[in-house]
Amino acid sequence: MLLTLLGFGLRVFRLGNQSFWIDEVSSIMAAQGPVKGIYQRSVLAANSLPTYFLMLKPFVAESGPNLEFRARLLSAIAGALSVPVFVGLIYLWRRRRG
Repeated sequence: MLLTLLGFGLRVFRLGNQSFWIDEVSSIMAAQGPVKGIYQRSVLAANSLPTYFLMLKPFVAESGPNLEFRARLLSAIAGALSVPVFVGLIYLWRRRRG
């Protein structure tokens, strides 16, 4: 738990400090559109499934301050949750070998 919180803190530190990259702008534009049009826009933006854009929609539903931070927060959460998954996989691997 402590490692996960530490990983989240490191990912969130200065998260909104840089300006947007081109792919982030495309993702935000796809997520801010109507739900019916997310599939078509996701194909144009990233040629991928619309799942990420549907999950991103609540974070970027409205423009405003800290949009960079809010747009990158979903990825930071996913990255922080990868820490316990990795620790669990290593634990299972070591248990099997030992």
